[in-house]
Amino acid sequence: MDPKKLREVVRRFYLTSWLPWNDDPDYVKLKVAAVREFAAELGDFAHVIPELEEPANINNYFRIELPLTSGFSGSRFALDFDEVAAVGGVTYLDVLCSTFAPVADATWFREFVDDHGHYGREACDLLDADWLDRHPEFEPLALEVITIGERHGHTVLGWDVSRSEADSDWPAPEYAPEYPQLRHFLFPGYYDD
Repeated sequence: MDPKKLREVVRRFYLTSWLPWNDDPDYVKLKVAAVREFAAELGDFAHVIPELEEPANINNYFRIELPLTSGFSGSRFALDFDEVAAVGGVTYLDVLCSTFAPVADATWFREFVDDHGHYGREACDLLDADWLDRHPEFEPLALEVITIGERHGHTVLGWDVSRSEADSDWPAPEYAPEYPQLRHFLFPGYYDD
């Protein structure tokens, strides 16, 4: 999706009374089906069982998590310090899908325990060159995320778009007012976990 058009969609959603599900009574059903298919196809490609979180509570977005370290499944939020320490680190791919715009944002997360016994986290954009140089085994998956996303109606945004500043006339994002970035409008309730 063209970044200018994306900003127009966000502006329309936040500054007018427009809701996409009012235009199409099947919108929610179709969106849920598309995200579920997106998750299933990503899991098939990566040979893992994806964790799918649908909008709930303050989180007004879909989250697809792919556990990419052998022996790990489920959500990275359920990781245990000792389990991570035993293997040195675990990698997950986290894909957020907007509820009202046809876009997604993908981030690599590496959870690890360093040599001093401290828990750490690394987060990188889907196509971050440094990340892919250090982890070339994930490049085919990175490219496939984009392809599968497009097939299921989602443009996968890079951080250059999703983390760009919101327009100055938009209200502060409800759950991250100190960070008025586009991602906090596209994925309300999302924080850098």
